Amino acid sequence: KDMKSAQEIEMQMRKLQKIHDNINQQKSKMACNARDCEERNKLLKDEKEAILVHFSQLKGQMNKFRENQRARLTALTVLSTKTIGELKKTYEKGERILKLSEMCRK
Repeated sequence: KDMKSAQEIEMQMRKLQKIHDNINQQKSKMACNARDCEERNKLLKDEKEAILVHFSQLKGQMNKFRENQRARLTALTVLSTKTIGELKKTYEKGERILKLSEMCRK
């Protein structure tokens, strides 16, 4: 009976050691995964920061370009309005000349 109990105790000790080893192995894997995740998160955070800086630069360039185009469009509108006015005056002058020439011919 002592021998059987000793064998049972030995078997339980081996099971306990296996469980303990398994727990240590899982803890080691968790620590390794945590390090990997932290490193990956750091890299993603750095990449995000770089993208945000690039985005800000592009947005600034786009706003500058948009402002430049708005100024050009305003200048073009002013010039076209002025040109239309001058053309109307020229057209009216031509109309008067044609009427006067008709009157002189008669």
